[in-house]
Formats: sequence, structure tokens, C-alpha cells
Amino acid sequence: MISTETTAAEASRRAELLTARYAALTEGDPNVDYHWHREASEEQLPGADSVPAALGAGRARFGDLVRLAADDRTFQLWRLRLEHPLWWIGGPVVDTTAFLAEIVGDLAGESSGSGSGPHSGVTGFPGAHWFASSKEAIAPLTQPTRAKLAEALGRELLGRKFCRPFPALLVDVDERPNAAEVFPEAEFGVAVDGERLARALDAATAIHGTQWAEAFLTMLGELDLVTWDSVIEALFIEVQQSAR
Repeated sequence: MISTETTAAEASRRAELLTARYAALTEGDPNVDYHWHREASEEQLPGADSVPAALGAGRARFGDLVRLAADDRTFQLWRLRLEHPLWWIGGPVVDTTAFLAEIVGDLAGESSGSGSGPHSGVTGFPGAHWFASSKEAIAPLTQPTRAKLAEALGRELLGRKFCRPFPALLVDVDERPNAAEVFPEAEFGVAVDGERLARALDAATAIHGTQWAEAFLTMLGELDLVTWDSVIEALFIEVQQSAR
């Protein structure tokens, strides 16, 4: 359903933003094959209502893109997908998202155990190494650190849920927070402070050891860069707590 509150100017702005995000994704890395993923994600929609088809056609279909971007849900879904492709494309997100939910639950004190169903976390299952490393990384952390990590990784999990690869019209976001508020446009492209990360990790490594650091980096490596700043904050909390 098209939002009655979206003005023509705003719809055009949104379409321009999606076009720019699409160009940054596809032109920034000539090796990325995004077309199959974007088409498969909306394979049940007619061409006139397909954001991927409109994006792929460029200016020839810009009018369709403006019309589609006027819908709040459609715009936010595709903005997040274009800004965070690793939240819905590729093996790692498929292999680790169920485990990520368990890690978040563990950090929040809501874990039901060591895994369930086909994603049991045992060796040989896709994502098992990431899960085992993540469990090792969070095991010695203090409660304030765990609370901050639960917040950071919970946001990552929410982003993945927003971007899950189903047709846009079938994505149920009624009971979810507003994507524009949780993931504002302004945070796109914000660089991670590598020096700050190194300082935090070095200080935490001095507390928990190099084996822990390796496990922590494995966990961090499968998270979107937008999550890293909050993870760095968690590391500094850990250092402060351990100094008491």
C-alpha cells in the first residue's frame, strides 16, 4: 500500500537514494553478482512492482522506482538491503543467523541451552565454528559488557530480520520497530575507527588472553560494520569493569 503521507518530492528523493545505494553496491565491487539475489528476492512480484527490476533498468524505469519508493515499507526494506547486503546475501548470513539469535539470548540471560534443531552448533554444521567461537568470546565477560553486547548484536539480528530474502510484500514488519529510526540513513558509510578498535581489543586481550581475542575476532568478523562501534564500546566497558 502506498503511503498517503509521502509527498512526490520525498518519493523522488527516496528513489534517487536507492539508485545511489545500488550504484555504490554494484559499481564499487565489479566482482559482486547482485542481480541474481535481487531478482530472486521478488520473484513472485510482477515486473512493474519489482524494485530490483526498476533498479536494474536505470533511468528508463525511474518513474516506477519513484512510485514504489513512496511505500514506506518497500523503501525501508530495499534501503537496508542495499546498505547492508551481508544481512541477507551469502552463506555466512544463512549459516550464522540462527546462532546469532542464540548468542543474543545467551547474553540477555534468555538462552535455552547449547542449541537446538539442525543448528546444534556441533562440528560439521554450517556456522558451527562461528558459533563455538562466539560462545568462547562471550563466556568470560562481565554482566555490564554482556548487556551492551546483547544490545549491539540484537540490533544486528533485527537488521537481518528486516532484510530477510522474501518478497517485499510478504515481509511482516507490523510488530517491528521503525526501520528509519533504528537504522537511520545518516549512518550509511560511517567508517569504523580502526585505532579505537585496536586499543580496546589490546586492553581486553591483556585481561582474557590471545585465544579469547582470536575467538572474539571470529565473532566480530561476521557482523556488519554498522555493529562494530557498539561492540567496541562493549570492549571498553569490559576493560573498565575488570579494572575495578
